[in-house]
Order: sequence, then C-alpha cells, then structure tokens
Amino acid sequence: MRPKVVIFILAIALVALAVLFAVSKHSPGGNPDVVVIPPVTNAVPVPTPIPVVTKPIVIPKKVPNEKELQATIAQETERLAQWSMNEDPQSLSNIIGDLASPVKEIRMAAIEATKQFGGTNAVPVLRAMAANTDDHEEAEALLEAAEFLELPDYAFPGAAPAPQ
Repeated sequence: MRPKVVIFILAIALVALAVLFAVSKHSPGGNPDVVVIPPVTNAVPVPTPIPVVTKPIVIPKKVPNEKELQATIAQETERLAQWSMNEDPQSLSNIIGDLASPVKEIRMAAIEATKQFGGTNAVPVLRAMAANTDDHEEAEALLEAAEFLELPDYAFPGAAPAPQ
C-alpha cells in the first residue's frame, strides 16, 4: 500500500478514537445533575423460588370429523371462487396461499381459482409448486394452469377491442 493511504487510514482511526474518548467523558455518569443512590447493604435477601418440575400439558389437536372437514372444504372453495372474481393483488395472494393447503381438494380449487383470476403473476408460483410436488395429477394441473395463464389474450374477429 502507498504510504499516503496508510497515513490517511491511521489519521481516520485516531480521529475516531478521539471522538469516542470525548463522548465517554461526557457520558451521563459524569453529569453532576444526576444523583446516584447507592444500593442498600443491610436489605433482607429475597429467597430464590424453588423450581417446580411438572409434566408439560399436552392439548391434543382436535381432529375434525368427515362432516366438519367437508364443510371447511366447501367454505374455502366458496372463498376461492369469490377471490377469483376480484381484480386486486390481495385476492391473488389469498388464492396463492391456498395452493399450499394440506387438503388436496382445496389445492385443486385454488389452481382453478388461479386460472379464473387470470393474473400472470401466479405463473412462477405455479411452476415452483409443480416442481416441488410428488402428486403427478396435481403437478400436471399446476403446469396446465401456468401454461393457460401464459397464453396471449385472443380477440374474436369483428369484436370490439378489450378495454385496457
């Protein structure tokens, strides 16, 4: 290294040390307006509590019965249908969130809702989900949806152009 660069770096380090030293001298500990109360030495010591060892409480997860599960699936499928008709990013985000549902019926409904929504922002997610699933039918549906969303818009001959 060149001597000028070394001297410059050393000068900056010395300035930084001087600033730290000056700041430490003006810290609140040296402020005469602050009154420091010494700790009481004849205070009664507080006894330490004796640790009590107990078994952890395990609350079993409620396993839904078939009727409750079907009601949940129907309710979520209805929400997906509603979100697919909206045109806001939050609806697409909700639909994409259901692509990772533990219930296959909900995932398949989310794939259909993604196609109905029509947002090309979902294509990378669909492709990534297809690459990470072991279910061949689901991977095929995900890739089909991605390809569907990538298709260009088609204008019928003689029809008015679509509003932008």
